[in-house]
Amino acid sequence: MKKVYKLLIVDDESIEIDALKYIIKGSSLRIGEIQEASNGQEAIAVATIFAPDIIILDIKMPGLNGLEAAKILKKIYVDSKIIFLTAFNQFEYAHEAIKIGVEDFIVKPASKERVIDVISKAIEEIEKQEKVNLHKKDMEEKLLQVSKYLEGEFLTSVVSGEIDEQQANDYFSFMLTDFNHGFGITLKLEFFCDEHMSHLNKNMVKKRFSEKLFNALSSRNIKFLMNTIRSTIYILIFGYPTGNKEGYIEFVEEEISKVREAMSEQINAQISVGYGNEYDSISELWKSFSQAKIDCKNKLLMLEENCEVPKVNSLDVKEKELCESIIEGNAREMIRIVEDILDNIIYSSNDISDIRIKLYEFLILLNKSLNSDRNLQNKVPEQLFDDLKTVYSKGEAKVFIHEYLLKIMEEINLIKTDKTGLILNKVVKYIDEHYAENLTLEEVAMQCGFSTYYFCKMFKKYQNCSFTDYLSNVRIKTAKKLLKNPQLNIKEITQMIGYVDPNYFTRVFKKSEGYTPSEYRNKIIMD
Repeated sequence: MKKVYKLLIVDDESIEIDALKYIIKGSSLRIGEIQEASNGQEAIAVATIFAPDIIILDIKMPGLNGLEAAKILKKIYVDSKIIFLTAFNQFEYAHEAIKIGVEDFIVKPASKERVIDVISKAIEEIEKQEKVNLHKKDMEEKLLQVSKYLEGEFLTSVVSGEIDEQQANDYFSFMLTDFNHGFGITLKLEFFCDEHMSHLNKNMVKKRFSEKLFNALSSRNIKFLMNTIRSTIYILIFGYPTGNKEGYIEFVEEEISKVREAMSEQINAQISVGYGNEYDSISELWKSFSQAKIDCKNKLLMLEENCEVPKVNSLDVKEKELCESIIEGNAREMIRIVEDILDNIIYSSNDISDIRIKLYEFLILLNKSLNSDRNLQNKVPEQLFDDLKTVYSKGEAKVFIHEYLLKIMEEINLIKTDKTGLILNKVVKYIDEHYAENLTLEEVAMQCGFSTYYFCKMFKKYQNCSFTDYLSNVRIKTAKKLLKNPQLNIKEITQMIGYVDPNYFTRVFKKSEGYTPSEYRNKIIMD
C-alpha cells in the first residue's frame, strides 16, 4: 500500500479552502488528512501539531502574511513542500517565495488541472527526497558497521601486538583523532552456577552489558575503543589530559557500577576489571592489555578465594594442562593456555629481550615435560634462541609459539596414528617400569610380535638409539639417584637397577658418566 501524505491549506477566504479541498478529494492524489488555517499565525500553530508534508499557503493574509509564515515554517519543517496561492497582482511575492525554498505557486483562481499538477509534482519531490534520505540512512548505517568492524579489528591487533606504529597512526588519522598516550582495560563477567541459564542467555547478557557500557562511556565524552574478544571485554582509553589516568579509571568504574545496577536482575555474575600501565606508543599497548588481563584474573582469584594477589612467575604456568592439550591434539585449548602463558611472561618481563629469554626457558622446560611424560624424543632445535631473536612483539611471540607447538602436536599425532610407533611407545613405557628385571632383546621383541632384526631397526628409528643403549640409560639414570643415598652400597644398587655383576655395572657407568659409581658418589658429596 502506497503512502498517503498530509496537507495543510492556509487562506483567509474559506471559499478558496473549500474549492481546493473539493478538487483534491475528487482526484486520485495520495492525500490523506487535510487541515486548514485562516492566517500565518494559526498556520504555524496547526503545523506544530499536525506536521504536514505539503502546505498550500496564501501570500496575502491579515497579520502574519504567507511570506513571513513560510520562512518560519521552512525552518521548522525543512522537508515540507510549500506551495503559494497568489493573485496576478501579487506575482512579485511569488518570485521572492521561490528564492526562500517554496516548491511552486498556484495563481488564483486555480484550475483543477493546475492544482492536481502542482500537488503531484510536490508528492514526486517528497518521494525522491525520501529515497535520497533512505539511501543516505542506509549508507550511514553501513559506514557505522564498517567503522565498528574496523575499530574491532584495530583493537584486536593492538591487544595481540600485531600492529606497528605507522599502521596505528594511519588508523587514528582516518578516524580524525590522534593518540598521545593511553592504557588498556579488561573486563570479565564470570557467571555464578545457574543450571537454568543457557550459554546463549549468558552471551546475550554479556552483549547487552557491553552495549550499555559503550553508550555510558560515550555519554562521558571519553575517547575510547571497545571490543569483545571471546569472553573478555577490552577497552582502550586515550586522549585524556596528561596525569589524569586515575581520574578516568574512576569514571570507568562509576559507569560499570551504574550498568551493573541497571542490569542487576539480569546479571548473576561476578564482574572483574583489570587495568594496565600507561604507554605513549601504540605499538606497546599490548603490554598494557597483558598487564590488565593479569590484574583482572588476580582480582577474580581474590574475590573467589579471598586470598592475596599471587606472585606471577613466568615459568609457573599451566604446564600440565598445556602438555595434555598438545598430546590430545586440542589446538583450541592449547592456544587459550598459551595466551595465559604469554600474559604471565609479559607481565613479569622488563623488555623484549627479557621476554625472549623467558620464552626460551619455558619452551625448554615444556619440551622436557613432554618427553618425560610421553617418552618422546623431541629435541629442541639448536637455533631456537636465534629464531626467538626475530620476535619483537606479542603478536610475533604468539605466532612463534603457536607454530612451534603445532609442529610438536603434528609429530605426536603422527605417532598416534602409527601402529608401530604406538607399540614401541608401550615398549618404552614397559622398559621404564621394569628396568630392574632381567630384560633381554629377544624377549621384548617377541612380546611385540616383531622379529629381533625388525625390532632393533624400528626401535632405533623411533628412539634414536638402540634397545641396549636405552635400557642402559634408564638404569644409569636411576643409579645416579640411588648413589645419593649413602645407606646403599654399590652391590645393592647394582641389583636394584637390573644388573647382576657390580664390575659390569661399574664399567657401564664409567663409560656413560666418565666416573666409576664410587667416584661419582664422592663427587656428589664434595659438591
